[in-house]
Amino acid sequence: MTAKKNALSMLRKNRTQNLAFTQHPAADLPLEEKNLYLRMLALASTMNGEFHSPEGSFLEILLRTFGLPPEEMEELRHYALEPGEESLEEFTQCFKNQEKALPFLLDLREILASQEIPEEEKEDFFREMALTLQISSEATKKIMETHRRVASADEDIKAAEIPLPWKQYRHLLECRALQGDLEGQKAFEKMEGKRRRKSSVPLLAAKLHTFEHSAAVNSAVFSPQGTQILTVSWDCTSKLWNVETGEELLSLNPGGIANSAVFSPQGTSILTAISDGNYTARLWNAETGEERLSLNHENKVPYAVFSPQGTSILTASWDDTAKLWDAETGEELLSLNHESTVNSAVFSPCGTQILTASCDSTAKLWDAETGEELLSLNHEYTVNSAVFSPQGTQILTASDGFAAKLWNAETGEELLSLNHEGTVNSAVFSPCGTQILTASDDGTAKLWDAETGELLYSIEHPDKVKSALFSPDGTQILTGCMDGKARLWQIIPWGK
Repeated sequence: MTAKKNALSMLRKNRTQNLAFTQHPAADLPLEEKNLYLRMLALASTMNGEFHSPEGSFLEILLRTFGLPPEEMEELRHYALEPGEESLEEFTQCFKNQEKALPFLLDLREILASQEIPEEEKEDFFREMALTLQISSEATKKIMETHRRVASADEDIKAAEIPLPWKQYRHLLECRALQGDLEGQKAFEKMEGKRRRKSSVPLLAAKLHTFEHSAAVNSAVFSPQGTQILTVSWDCTSKLWNVETGEELLSLNPGGIANSAVFSPQGTSILTAISDGNYTARLWNAETGEERLSLNHENKVPYAVFSPQGTSILTASWDDTAKLWDAETGEELLSLNHESTVNSAVFSPCGTQILTASCDSTAKLWDAETGEELLSLNHEYTVNSAVFSPQGTQILTASDGFAAKLWNAETGEELLSLNHEGTVNSAVFSPCGTQILTASDDGTAKLWDAETGELLYSIEHPDKVKSALFSPDGTQILTGCMDGKARLWQIIPWGK
């Protein structure tokens, strides 16, 4: 019996000595950052007043995963029992609001789960750390809920049933498997056996800045360089902001309620569309705020945009027309007619075609030179917006029918339907065309896979979301909400 026990003990010891993550997003961090990462987890390991990290513990597994020698555990013990403020400050500066903070928070949940202290204390510590790292409360709740569900789940749980994308689910299952949880091992092996495709799915959207107006924000856009943000509101102002600091740089008075505003391709001019008071689109100097041009319709103008070259302007109006103008002289070049209000009008990426969206339940494709109608995409409800994919081969529409739809731009074939629980006000592609972002009256901005239609992430808001779009480099999301705020979010990927 003794021999059998000794043999079993040796086998278990050998297993624990070789445990390590097959994938861990922090494994490639610089040595100094790895040490900071582990020190903060070691600090969490002493919440009951003692440092306890036996063979096969989660902290030891991480130490091995990071390629650090076992002797480092003694250094971690020393720091955990006598923590220095300098390390905490360094960690905060290095990890706050960064993609590497998120795997840390998932690992922190594992460390805290093993501590024999009241649950309230664990929750307080976790929330305080997330707050220190400037992770949004929504993101914090999703991490906590995911950890709770995975910790109690059986092998049949689906990644789609939890609040975070599947890569985080995989990470938490591997945590369980490495610590000897049989159900966790089964679930992890089952998921690995499916060989799910790899993706650049973002983990969470961390809120960076809030830009406030005194009434609903109708639209918010980036400058071409991504360094400035332009917001328009029902408070009859359009405001220019610094992306990095959130500082207000300029305020324009467009002469009524501005429904939308965009930068010229060069970033030197601003174009506003007026939906109340004067039925105009107005061109402004982006640096001085001086008005340069006024383009008149016979009814409200909900949308205006520049051509890709910046030489022409396209406006959409409640007078049932979209009009093409010379951006230098203001001369009207073309008028395109619908049977009802035109809500938006955009150019194709090469500028040779025009796409309009209307309350007559259609999105129409036109020749930008002749005005000839080329294609009509029929809907059951009002079409609020329509845009081209970056390659110009697909069209994306948003409608009152609680859905955004993806279409073949040549044949008009419907390819995907992306559903919300309220009117979809806008839908756009990411700069590379692989993802779609929608804004809805259901209070969410949603991120989707443009190929499969899979929902990747949902950003909750306190009121209807009027607009949502990507930054020029695709790493940030900007939303405009009826609560009078535009919000800037950092898309944080799980890792390569």
